[in-house]
Amino acid sequence: MAKGLEKKYGEERGKKIGEKHGEKIGELKKSKEIAKKLLEKDISIEIIAETTGLTKEEIERLKK
Repeated sequence: MAKGLEKKYGEERGKKIGEKHGEKIGELKKSKEIAKKLLEKDISIEIIAETTGLTKEEIERLKK
Protein backbone atom coordinates (compact mmCIF):
# COMPACT_ATOMS: atom_id res chain seq x y z
CA MET A 1 0.00 0.00 0.00
CA ALA A 2 1.34 3.43 -0.84
CA LYS A 3 2.39 5.68 2.02
CA GLY A 4 -0.33 8.23 1.29
CA LEU A 5 -3.04 5.59 1.28
CA GLU A 6 -1.78 4.12 4.56
CA LYS A 7 -1.88 7.54 6.17
CA LYS A 8 -5.40 8.23 4.90
CA TYR A 9 -6.58 4.79 6.06
CA GLY A 10 -5.03 5.39 9.48
CA GLU A 11 -6.63 8.80 9.82
CA GLU A 12 -10.07 7.46 8.84
CA ARG A 13 -9.76 4.53 11.23
CA GLY A 14 -8.65 6.84 14.04
CA LYS A 15 -11.58 9.16 13.39
CA LYS A 16 -14.07 6.28 13.53
CA ILE A 17 -12.58 4.98 16.77
CA GLY A 18 -12.70 8.48 18.25
CA GLU A 19 -16.33 8.94 17.24
CA LYS A 20 -17.35 5.63 18.80
CA HIS A 21 -15.47 6.48 21.99
CA GLY A 22 -17.20 9.87 22.13
CA GLU A 23 -20.60 8.28 21.64
CA LYS A 24 -19.97 5.85 24.49
CA ILE A 25 -18.90 8.67 26.79
CA GLY A 26 -22.05 10.60 25.86
CA GLU A 27 -24.27 7.59 26.50
CA LEU A 28 -22.66 7.00 29.89
CA LYS A 29 -23.08 10.66 30.84
CA LYS A 30 -26.77 10.56 29.88
CA SER A 31 -27.32 7.32 31.83
CA LYS A 32 -25.79 8.93 34.91
CA GLU A 33 -28.01 12.00 34.53
CA ILE A 34 -31.09 9.78 34.31
CA ALA A 35 -29.94 7.74 37.32
CA LYS A 36 -29.51 10.90 39.41
CA LYS A 37 -33.06 12.00 38.58
CA LEU A 38 -34.43 8.57 39.45
CA LEU A 39 -32.53 8.58 42.75
CA GLU A 40 -34.13 11.93 43.58
CA LYS A 41 -37.51 10.25 43.09
CA ASP A 42 -36.54 7.41 45.47
CA ILE A 43 -36.53 4.75 42.75
CA SER A 44 -34.69 1.62 43.88
CA ILE A 45 -31.09 1.11 42.82
CA GLU A 46 -32.02 -2.25 41.29
CA ILE A 47 -34.59 -0.65 38.99
CA ILE A 48 -32.20 2.17 38.08
CA ALA A 49 -29.51 -0.39 37.23
CA GLU A 50 -31.90 -2.35 35.02
CA THR A 51 -33.13 0.80 33.32
CA THR A 52 -29.83 2.58 32.71
CA GLY A 53 -27.37 -0.30 32.37
CA LEU A 54 -25.21 1.21 35.12
CA THR A 55 -23.86 -1.03 37.86
CA LYS A 56 -25.17 -0.76 41.39
CA GLU A 57 -21.74 0.51 42.44
CA GLU A 58 -21.84 3.30 39.83
CA ILE A 59 -25.28 4.33 41.07
CA GLU A 60 -24.16 4.29 44.71
CA ARG A 61 -21.34 6.67 43.80
CA LEU A 62 -23.88 9.07 42.28
CA LYS A 63 -25.67 9.34 45.63
CA LYS A 64 -22.67 11.11 47.15
